[in-house]
Amino acid sequence: MTSRPARAAAALILSTVLATGASGASADPALPADLAVENHVRGLRHDGYGVVTVEGRHPTAPHEIHYVVRVTWSGDGHPADPTTALTATVIGPAGEVLPPVALTSQDADGRFQGRVAFPGPGIWTVRFSAPHPQTTWETVEAVPFVAAPLPFA
Repeated sequence: MTSRPARAAAALILSTVLATGASGASADPALPADLAVENHVRGLRHDGYGVVTVEGRHPTAPHEIHYVVRVTWSGDGHPADPTTALTATVIGPAGEVLPPVALTSQDADGRFQGRVAFPGPGIWTVRFSAPHPQTTWETVEAVPFVAAPLPFA
């Protein structure tokens, strides 16, 4: 048997869900109304793991690259919280691991950015890691040898 307060709370939640679904309005315009209702009922709980997408990589110095990385949840595609601690760790060809570089939040859409310095030319692994959503993703970076300019004779 259900108590009166529990039934009243359930009715309030159901009326809110029906009002949201009936209007076709979604808190997230990228979600269809029925999925938005499901997320409302679940309390907007994120599911899955982190998905890392490198949206930009721009050389800023001979052995330095500026990364723009987006992190989203695999279950619902929502962006990671801007307060998440996303890091980039450089791993050398012989397995040496450099200290992690903290990437800073760029926007509320799960984008982070930062400059990552490499010790020199070569083939390096860059590991992106975040605790929430839990993710570790690696990519290979070929850092070119930069020759000194030749003097004119």
